[in-house]
Amino acid sequence: MDYSKLIKSYIENEIETINKIDVDQINAALNLLEVGIKREATVYVFGNGGSAATASHIQNDFNKGISEHIKEKFRFLCLN
Repeated sequence: MDYSKLIKSYIENEIETINKIDVDQINAALNLLEVGIKREATVYVFGNGGSAATASHIQNDFNKGISEHIKEKFRFLCLN
């Protein structure tokens, strides 16, 4: 079977989705996180159902993964 059309379609959909990303919104969110880290603020995350797992992963990614590599540490708290 030739999967070329399926692969190309998938890649086109990914590119279309990436092109819809609002860089200004991401920049604004990063600036808020930067202010929070400087204030030693706690960022609260939560979710319901599958989003609860996502919130838990976000907390872990920031508290452990990212904070290991930067001077100031993030303080995320998952409220699930």
